[in-house]
Amino acid sequence: MARLREFSLERFGYGGCNLDLMSRAPSKSFPENWSAPAKGFLALVGLVGGLISLANAQTEESADIQAKREQRDATVWKAEVAAEAYGESIVKFWDSLREAESPLQVFRTFSLGSVEKPNWTLNQRHPQGVFEFIHLAPRSGIQLLKSYQLQTMVNDFEQQGYELDQFDFRHSGFELQGNGIAISEIEFEINVSGPSHTLYRRSFRGIARIQWDPEADEEGIHHPSSITFLELKQFRRTGKKGFVTRDWLDSGVSNSPYRYIMVEDVDLDGKPDIVFPQENMVYRNYGNFEFDPKPLLESPPALSVIDSALLVDLDLDGKREYVVCLRGIGVLVFEQHRKTGAYSRKPKIIWEPKTLYGAVSLTAGDINSDGLPDLFIGQNVESHTRGVLPKPYYDANDGLSSYLLMNRGRLKFREMSKETGLAERSNRRNRVASIADINGDGLQDLLMSSNFSGVDVYSSSESDLLAGVADDWLESPQMFGSTQLIADFDRDGALDIFVGGAASEVGRRMSAMGSHREGFEESEAIRPVVARGSRLWRGGENGFSLFEDGGVFERAGWVWSGIDIDFNNDGYLDLYLNNGNISRATAKNYDEIFWRHDLYDIEGEEIQDMLRFFGENDPGKMFSEDEYSWAPYQKNRLLANFGESGFVDIAYLMGVSLEVDGRAGVSEDFNIDGKPDLIVLESDLVEEKIQVRILENDLVGVGNWVGVQLQPAPDHSVIGATTRVFGEDYESARVNARGQIRNSQTSSFMRFGIGELDSIDRIEITWSDGQATVLSNPAINQYHAVKAGQK
Repeated sequence: MARLREFSLERFGYGGCNLDLMSRAPSKSFPENWSAPAKGFLALVGLVGGLISLANAQTEESADIQAKREQRDATVWKAEVAAEAYGESIVKFWDSLREAESPLQVFRTFSLGSVEKPNWTLNQRHPQGVFEFIHLAPRSGIQLLKSYQLQTMVNDFEQQGYELDQFDFRHSGFELQGNGIAISEIEFEINVSGPSHTLYRRSFRGIARIQWDPEADEEGIHHPSSITFLELKQFRRTGKKGFVTRDWLDSGVSNSPYRYIMVEDVDLDGKPDIVFPQENMVYRNYGNFEFDPKPLLESPPALSVIDSALLVDLDLDGKREYVVCLRGIGVLVFEQHRKTGAYSRKPKIIWEPKTLYGAVSLTAGDINSDGLPDLFIGQNVESHTRGVLPKPYYDANDGLSSYLLMNRGRLKFREMSKETGLAERSNRRNRVASIADINGDGLQDLLMSSNFSGVDVYSSSESDLLAGVADDWLESPQMFGSTQLIADFDRDGALDIFVGGAASEVGRRMSAMGSHREGFEESEAIRPVVARGSRLWRGGENGFSLFEDGGVFERAGWVWSGIDIDFNNDGYLDLYLNNGNISRATAKNYDEIFWRHDLYDIEGEEIQDMLRFFGENDPGKMFSEDEYSWAPYQKNRLLANFGESGFVDIAYLMGVSLEVDGRAGVSEDFNIDGKPDLIVLESDLVEEKIQVRILENDLVGVGNWVGVQLQPAPDHSVIGATTRVFGEDYESARVNARGQIRNSQTSSFMRFGIGELDSIDRIEITWSDGQATVLSNPAINQYHAVKAGQK
């Protein structure tokens, strides 16, 4: 009999609940204050823990599930299996390109059939010297390059010194025609530099239509007979890269001290510092990207069990407390020494719940308008944790409890989640949460994004504390959520909502093909919504409207962290998306098994049988042995917000299209030159390394700017403050919210690009208690320090 294996995505750079601690939780009797979903989840953990310990585990149920999967592959999923079989050619081509010393050689030797010849026409001139060309077939009809003609073209490119730097291929559509001819749609990106002795960079993107040769080769691989283009664009720029990459810190993947990033001006010297809670280090910023590491706490707790952290003035004494969530222990608060400012005092345990095993989401804000910042703690359980998947996959409420700690003053808190609208959905698999006045009614709202459910919004009124309003506010909130931003993207003075998550070309392909299994109509109806991935809702007088992005977000990939950054100071916030999931040695995608079988079987089979099945058919083992990746080799995106032209990805052109799996990130002006930089956390599973990189903004010719630094002061809080800047034909807003970006915390610096304006009328700061501070005719191209509640 096969021994059951324990599967955890933590080994691949994920956060989430600690399985060793969870396995010690009682499975037969539970304290009365545990929620039913938490009891149920931990009972499952206890059950599968027992299954794992059985030396002679029964495998009949697992064999039965595997037999059913094979039978459905031959019937219900026949078309999808055919799509995957033809897609093996794409996997082989992509793997060959990545492994080759000369990728152009692969284009010469790999059988691609006839390829449509591009016919370029200038479509738009974008800012920052970006030219957009589109391919339009000539009136005489499509011109196809035969194999020898394509080889000649590739030879010419090589002689001219062109380099193929990056590639991306996503199998997003498939059709098996009545005559037996198979057609695929491939979303692709090919990034090219050259020719030699030039600074040209080109990004070719589009949708290719492949007609497959029905005859497979000796390896069983089908090759294209022809490739034409449903869409083809070229984005071109010349000049040095916009950002300089600084490889800063690194560690192994397991128990890395760099899993969580915080940015804040810890010593209030006007320069943002960097804190790594699991290393217990604050890197003091001495300017010019020079950082001096010093211990943050004199007597730190067990660092490896810190799941989240926060710097916030909870008792309104004008000094920030350091809040940490310790896995299996509770919530600790460290106070600053009154004279030295050091975090040298003994910590206070302000909350000791029975189930605190995945508190990756931590935020603060004044929920009940009493002037004191409250705390919200959300817990996450990652996919396949000990075989547990949620049902339904689009509205999961089966995880560990979230907690709302209401601040009663003097660092005393009362847990009140069950007395609010949170009660019904307090067991989301929550990844990020933020508190801010999103709709401008003067009351603080709670926005949370979760895996296997999507976006929840809670808004308070005089009669209700945190009533659920997502269904009223947001169209299509269901998604695999990972990150969120509350910001003004369209420069109308109203706050918008961006939520990043996992887009899936497999889910979109199955929906487009009409893939159907009897009895799962509701799950299949929501599939294209979930598979769409990230989305933006624009705020305004009439509420929030879903932004039609033209496919930019759904092709953006598996977004791990979304970062707002006005990289060129034109006044429009851009998006930097830190992407990727599990990239191993092959592009073969586990997402196909996940959508075709896992999500169906978790609903259709007995849960105990599925736990055994995942124990014996460990997806983690498939990754470790390089049989599969999961949403691999996705490039980070810099979605430049060009106003009426929408969002355009220029990451490669600017030198920031990192290809390893993203895990966290923050935008900050580290060298105080007015141009926002980036700090990102990347997981390289091939090299088994976690890397922290700083991407220095090196652009020239950017717009003017103005900024404020919100500083703590007695009796007032900077958390939840909304800052607005007004100028000629200009209005923009930013909110000082925490917990927006996964595994990250942002600072209290609020920056605004103002483009060509040489002055602004005023800056208005509305604090969470309703008081306001106005700076009239402030100087531009500098930061203004503002104390909380300043008159």
